Amino acid sequence: MYAAQITRSNPTCIVLLLDQSGSMSDPFSGDTSSKKSDFVAEVVNHTLHDLVIRCTKTEEVRNYYYVAVIGYGRVVGPAFRGPLASRNLVSISDVADYPLQVKSSYKRVADGAGGWVEIPVRYPVWINPLADGKTPMCEALNLTKNILENWVAEHPQGFPPTVLHLTDGESSDGDPDYVGRQIMSLKTADGPVLIFNCHITSLRREKIEYPSDESALSDGFARTLFQISSHLPENFLVMNGDILTDLDYSDFFESHARQGNCFTISSYEREHQVDYGVLATDGSGRLSGFQEKPITRYEVSMGIYMLNRRVVDRIPADRPYGFDSLMKDLLSANERVNVRRFGGYWLDIGRTEDYARAVDDFSAMKDRLLPPQPSS
Repeated sequence: MYAAQITRSNPTCIVLLLDQSGSMSDPFSGDTSSKKSDFVAEVVNHTLHDLVIRCTKTEEVRNYYYVAVIGYGRVVGPAFRGPLASRNLVSISDVADYPLQVKSSYKRVADGAGGWVEIPVRYPVWINPLADGKTPMCEALNLTKNILENWVAEHPQGFPPTVLHLTDGESSDGDPDYVGRQIMSLKTADGPVLIFNCHITSLRREKIEYPSDESALSDGFARTLFQISSHLPENFLVMNGDILTDLDYSDFFESHARQGNCFTISSYEREHQVDYGVLATDGSGRLSGFQEKPITRYEVSMGIYMLNRRVVDRIPADRPYGFDSLMKDLLSANERVNVRRFGGYWLDIGRTEDYARAVDDFSAMKDRLLPPQPSS
């Protein structure tokens, strides 16, 4: 499940479903200087820009994704404006070519000497904040369902569509549960449609991400959305983004699931050579041993992990919490944490010289690092 390769000949669909009703003009998370509609527009514009970047290879934007942006408020329908207006589905290359406008601003960056400097930046915008009318959520979900029914019929073997729904949850045209579950029942051969609901509140509260049940949700609208949201799979992959490797992820996953592990770490043997002769002395300063440029071997984490869903409940929402803290807590709780040594190719791209090596290695090892590509 969820293993289909996303290619130009086998693309996937992403639907951004936006609440643009009058209630979205309320303050966002207790901040009177920011409206919920401002947050929604920012999320959508950043998401679209990120998708364009991910699909850009050399100077070409490749159509790995087709995107629908559906708004609902006074009207229900495509939220794109300008050349993309009225189109239910838009290729990511057209998204790249036709932003509504390109804005100019300033970005604060480190100056390399301990201070900060502001530099001019330009960024594309496709959606402006909008808050008007009632909240016909059910009508919008039905439109989304129709778009996805056509998509899965035309792409039965593809990676399932993904829906990101941003709303304050106050539907004005009925209970969205029924149509939401209809969307969740749609599927390709690779698995069901994924639907993620982002509940936006005017109250200042701690952010809750991927709740395992609705008990932590004090808002009734949030609990309604929880019922029509995709759950995390029983086991899933988490990894750093600066890794180049030919690890067989399917084999890694199957081993983790088969053993019933709570947490599995992919490891690699590294060696460190001291560039000097190493002296050992006793308490009086007398030489007791000598090693010429000794080599020490370590088993290190590759930054690639398989997790069971129950681990998420251990992650606190109110403070920074890294994998190092999680591993220590799992050990203290005597949970089953396994280490699986890997003997293939692995490069952690943490330094400039690592990046240069990664570029060279990728060119030389492309057939080994990438799965076979379709001819079309």
